[in-house]
Amino acid sequence: DDPELTCRREDRPGRDPLRVVVDSKARTPPTARVLRSSATASCVVAVTPHAPRERVEALRATGADVWVVSAGRDGRVDLVELAGRLAQTGVVSVLLEGGPTLLAGALSCGLVDALLIFYAPKVIGGVEAAGIIGGEGVANLDDAGGWRFRRVEMVGDDLLVELWRCSQD
Repeated sequence: DDPELTCRREDRPGRDPLRVVVDSKARTPPTARVLRSSATASCVVAVTPHAPRERVEALRATGADVWVVSAGRDGRVDLVELAGRLAQTGVVSVLLEGGPTLLAGALSCGLVDALLIFYAPKVIGGVEAAGIIGGEGVANLDDAGGWRFRRVEMVGDDLLVELWRCSQD
């Protein structure tokens, strides 16, 4: 996957969002589309102080804004600190498109108010297959609550399930 993270809707053109790449060790290649696209919005790459200097400089050379953010206990970018820095720049909402580790981190920090989960009509899996949410999970089903269905609908051939935290209106 090599996303641009841009707005490409033909039916309703929109402005490109601020693209934020959470990359604790600065592993994003300088040739990544998110760094090389002709998007109108800038790109921030959030790294930890432990990211190799040469990789950080290679990211800066692409024109990306590299933010050095404290590492959490797990050694990854502290997502609460990153959210605070984004808020200081005027960002009031974030669409998180990432893997199971990033989603688990954001959920465990209480940064997620809504989940929009798309299911494609494909059956994959296996013992080694990653789920949509990584991390430790919950030991007790009672700890997994706090969400309610907001919307379920077909979007093309895919199924969209929208969940909101119970505290959301």
